Amino acid sequence: MALAILMRFWSTMMHASAAILLLTGGSKLYEATQQHPYFREPDSVVPFMSNRGLIVTAAFVEMGVAVYLLATPSYRKRGLTLIWLSSLILIYKVGIHFTRPVYPCSCLGVFSRWLKLSWGQINSITWLILLVLATASIGCLFQEEVNNGRHGMTGVK
Repeated sequence: MALAILMRFWSTMMHASAAILLLTGGSKLYEATQQHPYFREPDSVVPFMSNRGLIVTAAFVEMGVAVYLLATPSYRKRGLTLIWLSSLILIYKVGIHFTRPVYPCSCLGVFSRWLKLSWGQINSITWLILLVLATASIGCLFQEEVNNGRHGMTGVK
């Protein structure tokens, strides 16, 4: 019983991760269509790309990962994909910390502007999203272990 509840929780976290990635990816694409000098400038962490180019790339990666999470039946592949994406986000967030950009991160796309979020609020929300993605990756890997019958546990696929 407790295992079934835990398995549903991990599944919910994975679906929440996919929804978050679809929303932030779509929000980034919409944001990238806006005319602002910020988008023509090089990114502070990835200076060989413009901010617009990086936002569009990140949007497609996020939406691609979301579709992959929903399409693949393998919990292991879902977990590893989320770990990969979480690692990229973490590296970028550390890079932002050290480069001290002039403009706030466009990590949430147009939602930041619509909700009139401060830099601190954007930072807090993106750390929370990173925590959700990392937690979901652990859950997917845990589900894989349970479904394979390891550690004496049995679960439901």
